[in-house]
Amino acid sequence: MDSKPSAMESSSLLREFVGEIILRYGKGPATTLKLGNERGPVKRVRDCLESRYAENLTLEELARIANLSPFHLIRVFRKEVGLPPHAYQTRVRLNRAKELLAKGAPIGEAALNTGFFDQSHFTNHFRKVFSFPPGVYLKGLTSSSNYSQDR
Repeated sequence: MDSKPSAMESSSLLREFVGEIILRYGKGPATTLKLGNERGPVKRVRDCLESRYAENLTLEELARIANLSPFHLIRVFRKEVGLPPHAYQTRVRLNRAKELLAKGAPIGEAALNTGFFDQSHFTNHFRKVFSFPPGVYLKGLTSSSNYSQDR
């Protein structure tokens, strides 16, 4: 079972859910703001998530960095990046953890150093994104290094 979602993930999911409810069941025709050119704000948020990936940032903090409302940030970030901010942060964490594992860090250490609650939380996300657990990834690294040493 997955650990409790981060504050950013909970807030994002709640805002997306409420937005969908309002659009679907609100009175009158749905009017949504046209998405403009928010590349600058999205880039600032991406830079923040990439440099502070291990921190438990909130959606509100990211919205302040972007100078957008949290709801608008989720929409423009997803449109620009293809993922909401919390999922992007998870991907950055997983990629950094893979780098640590490749340098020889134990799985638990890689998990904690990249912002996951524990090794189980890390393993669940790793498996969900890469379709195999980190132990299999480590075995693949070992196999490929043995193969290259044999040549």
